[in-house]
Amino acid sequence: MWILFYLLMTGVVLVEGMSRNERASVKAPCGQELNSINSKNGTFTSPNYPDPYPSNVYCVYKFVGKPEERVQISFTDFDLFLPDEPPRDCEGVDAVMIFITINGRRERLDNFCGNKLPAQLMSNGPTMEVEFRSYHSSPEVKGFRAIYRFV
Repeated sequence: MWILFYLLMTGVVLVEGMSRNERASVKAPCGQELNSINSKNGTFTSPNYPDPYPSNVYCVYKFVGKPEERVQISFTDFDLFLPDEPPRDCEGVDAVMIFITINGRRERLDNFCGNKLPAQLMSNGPTMEVEFRSYHSSPEVKGFRAIYRFV
């Protein structure tokens, strides 16, 4: 119990599958559940935004609306570390991945990396998940900022 309290108070994040030597200290909230009952719109960001995000971070932003609602996401700033040789499909690099539910199954809608601003996204139902994974960090990149709306 004291370990959990320490982790919550210090903001240390240990990602599943990471060794204990690969911890990332995060100043800002890393992932959230955003429910339309609490707020119909707002913003969410990568950890530490607009300052550089830490390496080895995994964040999940879950959006939960009423059955008749859809989730709309618009990125207003997008700047992730990308190596000189960008991979296909943003695999193995800092990336944002979008998931929706199709026929009861979680399916990846799209993924984004680099610094090209993604197009506006709309869910097919009342839920959507945005995952942010960082492997690297750089003082030149600031992460992302996005606006969400339940419509």
